[in-house]
Amino acid sequence: MRHLRRGYPTSPYCMNLLPTIKRLGPISHVLAASVDLYNEILFLLWKEYSDLHGMADLIIEMGNQGLPSNEVTMRILRMVRNAKFFAFAEDRPMKSWWDLHPVQEGYRRLSALAKAMHREIFQAQVRRSVEEMEARNKIEERRLLDRGVLRGNAVMDRERRVDRTVADEATISDGGLGHSASSRAVT
Repeated sequence: MRHLRRGYPTSPYCMNLLPTIKRLGPISHVLAASVDLYNEILFLLWKEYSDLHGMADLIIEMGNQGLPSNEVTMRILRMVRNAKFFAFAEDRPMKSWWDLHPVQEGYRRLSALAKAMHREIFQAQVRRSVEEMEARNKIEERRLLDRGVLRGNAVMDRERRVDRTVADEATISDGGLGHSASSRAVT
């Protein structure tokens, strides 16, 4: 798709690729559609057509198909945001285009989707960091166990349960007064 987009950016084949894949059935869609394909179409929708609503619809479709957005998707959305910013900052003729109601509505949709995607990407990064930290902790714990520095958690938990059970039995046998049998013998 990238070669087709770069070589023939105004070719109708670029925009017909995804509908053709879908028309061939769900199996071909699963096999052929990827985040990269969707990102190429997003880029084309922005650069060649400036179609903000089409971009928003495509991002929603990506989510419905279970394809996660990635940093490239976010970069394309930042390109749109930057184009709007520079149009207003430099008072370009494009500023009037951005002032059109349908364009503003499309931009709002894209902004909301970008915030949601950014949150998802951030949460995925946090999950990966936590999983990596837990894996490192397990490796370090295993290393300490192997060296004999640390006793296993299962052994420590069992010893705590035994200590607690012994203390509970002593309290019960004492009638709940808090004295152990040995302290009664002394008195």
